[in-house]
Amino acid sequence: MKFKKIDDKRRLINSIKKVNGCWEWQKSLNSGGYGRIMTGSRVDNTRKIISVHRYSYSLFVSEIPKNKWVLHTCDNRKCLNPKHLFLGDRQDNVDDRENKMRNKLPNVKNENHPSVKLKWKIVNDIRLRYSKGERISSIAKDYIGMTTRRNISDIVNYKTWLPEPPK
Repeated sequence: MKFKKIDDKRRLINSIKKVNGCWEWQKSLNSGGYGRIMTGSRVDNTRKIISVHRYSYSLFVSEIPKNKWVLHTCDNRKCLNPKHLFLGDRQDNVDDRENKMRNKLPNVKNENHPSVKLKWKIVNDIRLRYSKGERISSIAKDYIGMTTRRNISDIVNYKTWLPEPPK
């Protein structure tokens, strides 16, 4: 990709918000939550939409070789800080996701999963209360902001939070 380095760098810098070392893109995002930007010109048929982190890497670090991906050390999809970006291939991306436990585990959650707000103590309390006949809606009121009635239902029916492994 060929860019007008100074103007394009300024364009990126003017569209970010610095948060915990990340340069978060404040404009358009794609459906996956990654920043996107339109580059090129209609005049010479080079106009296209690209991922802003790839654009940033091309401007601040180096050209991206064919079949290479630009990965994030910070795992922030909106980040375009060149210090948080590195090159890899598809397998590197998969390995990075697996090593950081960011893989989607359908119907399997435990307290080590990065998106989980509950702990085993709470899960066991929910199941105990339900086993004693308490209604899901009543239990859910005690955990507003942490979980929903649907989550409570999934917990008591063992759709999530499979039985705790023996220690």
